[in-house]
Amino acid sequence: GITEPTGGSDAIGGMRLRARKKGDYYILNGQKCYITNGSVADYICLYTITNDQVKAHQGMTAFIFETDTPGFEVLKDYKHMGRRGMPNSRLKFNDCKVPIENVLHKENQGLDVLLFGLDGERTFTASQYLGLGRSAFEVAYRYSHKREQFKRTLFSFEGISFKLSEMFMSLELNRITVTQIARMLDDGHNVRASVAAIKARLSDETVKITQDAIQVVGGLGYSEEYPLERYYRDAKIGQISAGTSEIMRYLMAREMTRMWGK
Repeated sequence: GITEPTGGSDAIGGMRLRARKKGDYYILNGQKCYITNGSVADYICLYTITNDQVKAHQGMTAFIFETDTPGFEVLKDYKHMGRRGMPNSRLKFNDCKVPIENVLHKENQGLDVLLFGLDGERTFTASQYLGLGRSAFEVAYRYSHKREQFKRTLFSFEGISFKLSEMFMSLELNRITVTQIARMLDDGHNVRASVAAIKARLSDETVKITQDAIQVVGGLGYSEEYPLERYYRDAKIGQISAGTSEIMRYLMAREMTRMWGK
């Protein structure tokens, strides 16, 4: 649970959920929004501010929060254009008591947990959109061999087959890259710039692939008789969630400066 009403792309600077220590507990007050599965989860990895006398990144603490805690409230589930297979929720914390043993890592060192988690999450979400793009490609590919116009299959026209070739090229190269980055993460390497790069690239290209797949299939692709319109709606969130495509580019620029200097 990272995002709050006051912090989207500036998630750390906009964090307002407070956790004040009282004996063997922390008392939590505030809200989170756009939390995946927030309304149905038994546990939430929750990021809070435990020291508001320093900069937010120096006073952040991560908790394992149990959702049966008194004072926890689900305000609503959002109704989105896509990704409707899982709820996305706005949550409120009203004097929620969290035991001290539920602290993840150390007090005021939640930034380490957050950054480590985001590298894994962004690689995982990139793989999701890889699969989404592959599904759209396969639908369009099969249709192009079945549908005939001007007494020829659609695939026999280079305007279609080249479009499908571009889709395949993107998917195949990105598949190899995601696999390599995931392996490097597992081996403990710092690949934050590469994670940002593949997340941004795949998010953008999946939107294009789903658009192109609809174009290949035509009117049926735009209808609910084929899954492509859903794939297109599902793909868009990839450019927003787990860090926008713009934020990914900012992270790449920052990491390049850290790696190679000015």
